[in-house]
Amino acid sequence: MNTQKEKKRWLILVIAGLLILSAALAAVSFLGSDGFATGGSVTGQSGGLLSTVRNARIDRLLAAVKKTEDCPYSDEDIDAAVKTVKNSFQEKPWFVSLQRIWFDEEESESFLDGYHLCERYGKSDIITIGCDYYVYQSEAAWQSGAYDGWSVILTRENKDSEWIIADQGY
Repeated sequence: MNTQKEKKRWLILVIAGLLILSAALAAVSFLGSDGFATGGSVTGQSGGLLSTVRNARIDRLLAAVKKTEDCPYSDEDIDAAVKTVKNSFQEKPWFVSLQRIWFDEEESESFLDGYHLCERYGKSDIITIGCDYYVYQSEAAWQSGAYDGWSVILTRENKDSEWIIADQGY
């Protein structure tokens, strides 16, 4: 280390190494051995970076649609209902992650057959969207594990109003 230039280069390399090491240690402090967040102050109340990554993934999820030509819902109706469900998952705690989402006309009709809200809404103003999601951490009302075949029932006042989640479950 003869010159001032070499000393500066060495100092920059040491500082860069320390920054990389501290970032890696911060990541390890809130990620468990399975690679999923275990909590901690790094994520904050809303999940911070983890929520951002999860929400970007949810936005990219494509809904599988299975319907007939006689379906009472247009493609736009189904897309809007799916978007409402996706948005609801983006508002959930960071440790709840939507895995798959779909609309199946036959499944929806079967689920809604005799459902109490059907009396209040027209056939095209109540819809069921299916989804699978995973809870990575048990907390309060959330039990960890997979929730497959979850049904989300949405209603709207008329074709010009937005879908609202009215109920959900198996």
